[in-house]
Amino acid sequence: MHFLIIDMRHYLIMDKSKARATEIQEVLEGLENFRCLAIISSLKETFKNLIPYTPDVLIINLDNFAPNVSTIVIKIKKSFGLMPQLIGITTSYEIGFKAYSYGFTNVIGPNIELREIKSMLRNYEEEDSRKLFCIYSYQDFRYIALKNLILIRADNRTTDFILKNGSQISGLNYIKHYTRQLPDYFIRVNRSYIINAYAVQRINFLKKQIQLSGTADLIPFTRHYLDNVDRLKTILAKC
Repeated sequence: MHFLIIDMRHYLIMDKSKARATEIQEVLEGLENFRCLAIISSLKETFKNLIPYTPDVLIINLDNFAPNVSTIVIKIKKSFGLMPQLIGITTSYEIGFKAYSYGFTNVIGPNIELREIKSMLRNYEEEDSRKLFCIYSYQDFRYIALKNLILIRADNRTTDFILKNGSQISGLNYIKHYTRQLPDYFIRVNRSYIINAYAVQRINFLKKQIQLSGTADLIPFTRHYLDNVDRLKTILAKC
């Protein structure tokens, strides 16, 4: 089965100025394939606000965080299983230049209009930017190709990542932790399982079971997660 990337993507705005953040959000209105997850003033708020997905794009007002940009980038890598595209906004050429060295994809500098962010996001619409997922524990980073990941299973206090070749990798966090980091075509169908929508071969509503390619296991879904299964059907209908 061919694995696709779902149309809808998400951006997160990090700015201590609510007025500037609102201005950015207004500039990006009308983008069909992007939705704003939240406006935050620090990385600590990402979990406090219960952001449901890892953002594809993180837009940061660099002027607010200039002394700590490199630290913020390191924390982003640890906070999100998938590294988002980074767009910086600054009134300083020096800050903008340093941002590129920290891994920023684009910088809106003093002589660039804010509406250019919209063009940048449109460029990302054409890219398959989310290819790898990182399982991080202590100083050990394990990277999984999303196209090979078909199933995530809760196992007591750990979580197992099942690949289509039958191998598995264990993460040390609860499944809820990973639910928020994965792209939104990974869908939770019961308390113990998250499935890759594009690995689905069959949905049996009578038996409340889902069959996946790459595994003989039949994944049960519960009434509590029926809305998620309906969303799964919507995703597959677009393929």
